[in-house]
Amino acid sequence: MDSSHYSFDDLYGYSLGYLQGQGFDPELVKNSSQWVTISRQKCLDIQAKYNFQNAAAAAKGVTATTSAVAGSAGVGSLTKGTGVAGKGTGSYSFDPSTQIGAMAPLGYFDPAGLCKKGDEATFRQLRAAELKHGRVAMMAAVGAVAQHYVKFPGFESVPSGLAASITGPGSYGFVALFALAGILELGAWTESDNKEPGNFGDPLGFSQYTQEWREREINNGRFAMFAAIGIIAAELYTGKDAIEQFGL
Repeated sequence: MDSSHYSFDDLYGYSLGYLQGQGFDPELVKNSSQWVTISRQKCLDIQAKYNFQNAAAAAKGVTATTSAVAGSAGVGSLTKGTGVAGKGTGSYSFDPSTQIGAMAPLGYFDPAGLCKKGDEATFRQLRAAELKHGRVAMMAAVGAVAQHYVKFPGFESVPSGLAASITGPGSYGFVALFALAGILELGAWTESDNKEPGNFGDPLGFSQYTQEWREREINNGRFAMFAAIGIIAAELYTGKDAIEQFGL
């Protein structure tokens, strides 16, 4: 059968097959207008290559069909706050610059080009790492300040600063915290393809998993990473803990 006998259904099927072969997962689609645009363009590309008949009607039909499928699937617009959920496979519609974390004053900041458009898997991996390091850094920065003033019972003789982790009984507490963190990360707090990176639920029922609070967490985590590195570097250079750096 030559190309002149192909019908619209053939063209539509070839188009969807092509998209699926490229990793286009309908479950990941967050922007129905982009879905429509991609489907329409691929129809026209295939028509031009194989000389299908009635390309305009076919593309128009795909536009209507993909719109209906997008609506029935309940996909929304790709707006900040919806997060990145689902399997971390590639998607033409995925754009890292529209995700939570791209905010003022720098906006979407990726000078090294680590997150490519359509590469959701890499974005999820890097976002999970950013959240993890940010959370650890926030606790570390607060702890570096608090330990100057607060000593747990039995730890009164432990020095402040980095020396606490290598001086008993502070070293025992450090090992215990390290082991506990490993157990939680490998057991209780594991990443899921069905949730946003770093989303481990809301065990205390704060109901604060909103765009505003997620952006606050990311911003505070980024600031804390710089703070923790600064505290460590300053102490290694001067021998003074976080509070002693201010002459207190």
